[in-house]
Amino acid sequence: YMDKKETFKFLQIIPKSDIKKLELHFALPQLKKYRNHKSFEILSSILGHEGKGTITSYLKNKGFVTALSSSGELANSFGELNINMTLTATGRANYKEITQVVFAYINLLKNSPFPDYYFNELKQISLIDYQNREEQEGTGYAVQISSGLRKHTLDEVLTTPYLFGEITPETKEGYFKILSELTPANLIASLTSQDVTADLEEPYYKAKYSYTEDSAFYQILKNQAVIKELHLPEPNKFIPQS
Repeated sequence: YMDKKETFKFLQIIPKSDIKKLELHFALPQLKKYRNHKSFEILSSILGHEGKGTITSYLKNKGFVTALSSSGELANSFGELNINMTLTATGRANYKEITQVVFAYINLLKNSPFPDYYFNELKQISLIDYQNREEQEGTGYAVQISSGLRKHTLDEVLTTPYLFGEITPETKEGYFKILSELTPANLIASLTSQDVTADLEEPYYKAKYSYTEDSAFYQILKNQAVIKELHLPEPNKFIPQS
């Protein structure tokens, strides 16, 4: 749903409230065949991890962000992966460096083996959560299950969205396929702050914004080197095994 244009696509948005956010939106092709293999969940969880050596930890130590999350989905016709950051004033002034850090980490993951240990950690956590889940109210639960049928079969809908199976060849293939799509050409970045430049107006909500392209910064991102302080999350020895 986004043209692969070889430039840094950049939105600046003026909000009503005093917030500072940087959002990196990656467009993905249709990859729904990997949905049940948890490839996306593993990658999104690693990108949003808060432990030592991760994007969040590195940027917090530099005083650039107060929070970071990763989200998205592999929908029936396309996919998306979003990295959302709440910025400090210093982070707002250094949004380009933040974007470079994200690409440095993506490049690290592309050149690292599939993290079997991390898959197994999430598998165990998902099992604990599933076994200890609270009963849900009838109407809301019925709506949730019926909505899930858009993505899962009757045999899958009660368990597959919540539980991890075994690592499959498709799990690893999907993980690296999604990573391969996290490129500057598939990115549109948006910076939300009351002090940004805005020369356009959205017609329905009257939000002030601007759109620019930066080919020079695109080349920097395309050739971003790995940062030595970054690494995959360390194994979590505190996850209960029984």
